Amino acid sequence: MVVAILLVSCRSRILFEKTSSIPREGWKQDNFLAYTIPVDDTSKQYKISLLIRNEARYKYSNLFLFINTTAPGGAGIRDTIEIRMADERGKWMGKGIGGKYTLEIPFKTQVKFPQTGNYTIEIEQGMRDENLEFITDLGLRIKNLK
Repeated sequence: MVVAILLVSCRSRILFEKTSSIPREGWKQDNFLAYTIPVDDTSKQYKISLLIRNEARYKYSNLFLFINTTAPGGAGIRDTIEIRMADERGKWMGKGIGGKYTLEIPFKTQVKFPQTGNYTIEIEQGMRDENLEFITDLGLRIKNLK
């Protein structure tokens, strides 16, 4: 009973969560993933995390992403982030099973959305490969801090 209450409590704190599959042939540079986040409460603070799944065959230890956030009124910001996927010895970070690894990375913490409406977050891969292979899924989780 206590476990069920904790699970429901944690789940109710999530404003938004969605994972997108990357095409098997790879993630092209000009292909962005778009997420629409409905915000109706400007008083709460949120933590925004990225969920990344890769295969062990991914040839880099990092991943660069361009993240464009657009507010309901059209104002936007662009972030460039580098995500460490493996340590200096080549050991994949995150949880793995069957040659696939899932990593949750905090993107922004203590975020307050200044206005209600739909926010758009677009994510592009920023690696030098025109077609990035073996990143299989990318997700976005936005969770209320309280």
